[in-house]
Amino acid sequence: MNVINESKLIEGAKKYKKFIEKFEIYPYSCYNNGKKFYYVSYQRFNKSNGMVILSESENVTDQDIVSAFKMMYNFNQIMREALDQMIPDIKKPVSVLQEMKVLLEEVESTTGLELKGNEIKNLYYMIDQVVSFPDKLIRILKEMQAIEKVVLDRKYLLREDVDRMMELNFLHCKIMYTQGREQLKAIEDARVIIGYLKGQLSDGTKDVNKKVKQLIFYLETFSEERAIRDLNRSQASFEKDEYGNKIMIGPGEEGMQEYKRIHYRAVDHILDNHIKNYLRNFQ
Repeated sequence: MNVINESKLIEGAKKYKKFIEKFEIYPYSCYNNGKKFYYVSYQRFNKSNGMVILSESENVTDQDIVSAFKMMYNFNQIMREALDQMIPDIKKPVSVLQEMKVLLEEVESTTGLELKGNEIKNLYYMIDQVVSFPDKLIRILKEMQAIEKVVLDRKYLLREDVDRMMELNFLHCKIMYTQGREQLKAIEDARVIIGYLKGQLSDGTKDVNKKVKQLIFYLETFSEERAIRDLNRSQASFEKDEYGNKIMIGPGEEGMQEYKRIHYRAVDHILDNHIKNYLRNFQ
């Protein structure tokens, strides 16, 4: 444990311990504004029940305690969410879209059918965006784990560690929201191509029609109402402000920047509620 006076720190943690609680002192401290802080978590029946920020530095203010709490709690929460949310997102299947792209290319190149210009370009773009997101998330997760290792090895947390974790956390949300938006945009393109392909079936050979029917099946599965409902439900989970109210996120990079501001405000709102409800040495 990286402490100046371990016994004094433990005694400080015991002061805030309640009946039948256990406490854990985080394995690293936090440096903020030239002062050193420690995070103590209290559990009752394996459930988090409260937190305390302790310091051996002089002239520690309430704002110092709040800032240190936000840094340490946020850093750990992001890592927990990375394991709880990012790994399942990485494992989401994209093979169906990869197979659909192969069929699109085959129908274009071997059947002699000319697919609709803008619509086919939009579909290709969407597929490329969606099938690439697991690799992007893997890179984010690896960087998060590398930052965590640096913090654990040096035994203290810095502001820049938290800032980078926040940025990576937002990138995860942005990637998932953007790929969902691209899929919804491509629904109408898929339906236009379906209509075109169905009109060509009577003119093709048996082998050509077999490929075209396969492609129609993939496109109809992609654009069916159930798939649209699932996508809209997923998008709605992002389209909320810090109070849980529904919002609209604008198009393009400008919309993403506004979403980033909302995302950061939502994190602050969560932290403020935890300070009010769980931080025991702050009134």
